[in-house]
Amino acid sequence: MHIFFLVGHPPAGWLNFHLKELPLRASWERVYVSFEDFSLKVSNKKIGTKVLADLRKCSIRSGLNSSRQNIFILVSEKNSFEFQGENYESAQAWIGTINGLIVVSKGQNQGMDLF
Repeated sequence: MHIFFLVGHPPAGWLNFHLKELPLRASWERVYVSFEDFSLKVSNKKIGTKVLADLRKCSIRSGLNSSRQNIFILVSEKNSFEFQGENYESAQAWIGTINGLIVVSKGQNQGMDLF
């Protein structure tokens, strides 16, 4: 499992990302996933670095209906983004991590004191 935690920093690591360039030209790319100010970012040599979504406006769900294994889907207001973990445990760890960041981000949006 490749999720990295640095003290005081959100986790980061590698996942497969379903890149939908054109409807007929979708492909899977290995991307480095990181978080900054409740934004999820992906990067690799092909696509550069992109901010995909503001986690304060997202939800996450399992991709059980996918033809691939270990899929989870980040759903934003306008898009959905498919990711694939290296194995079941990795996918579950990423789902838990991202869901935790979503919960914290929504709590901060509402002015809640979380700590």
